[in-house]
Amino acid sequence: ESEEPGCHLDLHVEDVQGTARRATALGARTTQDRPNFVVMSSPTGFPFCLVGAERQFERPPPAAWLEGHHSQVDQLCLDIPPAAFPAEASFWERPTGWERRPGSRAEFEYLVRPSGIPLRLLLQRLEADGEWTPSRAHLDLACDNVPAERARHERMGAALVAEPSWTTLRDPAGLAYCITHRKPSTGTLAPA
Repeated sequence: ESEEPGCHLDLHVEDVQGTARRATALGARTTQDRPNFVVMSSPTGFPFCLVGAERQFERPPPAAWLEGHHSQVDQLCLDIPPAAFPAEASFWERPTGWERRPGSRAEFEYLVRPSGIPLRLLLQRLEADGEWTPSRAHLDLACDNVPAERARHERMGAALVAEPSWTTLRDPAGLAYCITHRKPSTGTLAPA
């Protein structure tokens, strides 16, 4: 158990135990095996759960805010150390069965989510391995007015971390997340 705030991914699958066996053969490790779900970690230690497909949810519409803009939780971005990126990216492609494609920048790849899947899985190659080796993740929000969305989050207690091509904030619990210029949508979205 980590005391650091973080994210994990739930994969909704038809055959929980069969997918767990395949994920283990691909380098994942089981940390809990329950009748209705299995808790695992990826080859680089990112936590995820396999749950039955009957618990899958539809993608909700974007939220409309009083300031006149829209936003939506859009994707889970896996932050992967560069040395581990090829193997970790390949791992995520296999249990999901989703096609892997290059993103709009060299450090990004993404998995093409099927229609109705609420979140896209973005794979980000970090610039340096740093002091830690496990992959971690953060949420990305799609927004049609980044300054208004940033101000809304700061009023709720978020703190600005950086503003390169996207706005990175840290919530009051310490979890980093990004607000991007990707357009909120209920349908298929363009590449990263």
